[in-house]
Amino acid sequence: MNKANEVIEFWANLKPDKLAFADDGHEISFRELDSLTRKIAFVIREKGIKRGDLVALILPGYPGWLISFTLSRLGISTLMQNNLNHFLPELLPNWVISLDPHPDLGPEKTIIADKDFLARASAGLELDDFEGFLNPFDITTFYSTSGTNGETKYQAVGAEQM
Repeated sequence: MNKANEVIEFWANLKPDKLAFADDGHEISFRELDSLTRKIAFVIREKGIKRGDLVALILPGYPGWLISFTLSRLGISTLMQNNLNHFLPELLPNWVISLDPHPDLGPEKTIIADKDFLARASAGLELDDFEGFLNPFDITTFYSTSGTNGETKYQAVGAEQM
């Protein structure tokens, strides 16, 4: 089950030059989105991140959006956090992708996704195939919130809800 992959490939084939994402500093077409997420996926696989892992994604705007799509195409669950402070024991990630190293996981389990990382990935090889999630009930993303009382809570999104 790989809805993220199906959607990206569908639009990359149907309207490759149409705008897929835009913010103050970036514009990317569906063709570029398909190609760049394939290149980032190649790097992520080389690092050893695989389906079944939980990856904390602590990135702003464009890089966060782009890598989140990439992880979904690979069938890798994402823990969306807005800071590096702490993780709940029940949701301890296998990996962190952020702009800064995480003290609990160490450099061997951290990918620093800065401009240099995106430039290296952009110049690299593309991954040919995406595994996706095994079934519609797999969790694709956990979103963290502090809610009204300041305690960290999470909302889960399943593959069929994407």
